[in-house]
Amino acid sequence: MKDWQMLLGHTLDEFLARLPAIPWFAHVGQPVADPDIPRIWDWDEWAGPEEETGRIMALSLWHQDRHDALLAAHPAREAELAALWERVAEAVLSAAQNKLPYDPDADSWHAPTLAVWQAQWTAGLIAWLMVCGEPIPDDLARQWAWYARGHWPCGYAYLTANEEPGPLQIY
Repeated sequence: MKDWQMLLGHTLDEFLARLPAIPWFAHVGQPVADPDIPRIWDWDEWAGPEEETGRIMALSLWHQDRHDALLAAHPAREAELAALWERVAEAVLSAAQNKLPYDPDADSWHAPTLAVWQAQWTAGLIAWLMVCGEPIPDDLARQWAWYARGHWPCGYAYLTANEEPGPLQIY
């Protein structure tokens, strides 16, 4: 079992039960054990969704691709998946929104608000994969591990010449 699997639980019910206990964004801006992890140290350092190399947007596009692929692979379960997505999104919002300067009226340029939205997407995708019996991709697991440690994986540090994502950038 990989370390990140311990953070998820073995079942969907365990995963959902753990959502309120996650230390949502409690450690943003604080040091991490590995000093080589690409970091930002303040909300204002986040490059924004239209960062010129696409390294920030790549994370959201990765989420959308996985979301769409799961719906395409399980069309008969669309209503079930939609209801689960809403359940997870509400659980994350309820637990996380008061841990940072979240603004429900803000747009994707507001880093704290986007941090909550990305946490909802990460948790939603994990829940869908679990209920569909599909494996959790390592990249998604790495994202989840940072949320579970109270940080925000706010994008990729860079994209390679082939447009492949580099390591996650962490706040």
